[in-house]
Amino acid sequence: MTLGEKIYQLRRRENLTQADLGDIIGWSDSRIGAYERGEIKHPHQESVLKIAAAFNMSYDEFMTNVEV
Repeated sequence: MTLGEKIYQLRRRENLTQADLGDIIGWSDSRIGAYERGEIKHPHQESVLKIAAAFNMSYDEFMTNVEV
């Protein structure tokens, strides 16, 4: 699965909108959408850590089954 698919899957599981997740992380909903659409293909590790933390996951847990 792609990084965007993983974000989408977890966000939907938690019943969050893109705006909700953006508020948690401190990003815009359009940035979350760009990740989900695969427009951001090589994010900084810090960005992935923020996303993982929003779902109470470690970096390694979050990246499980994500294609790099």
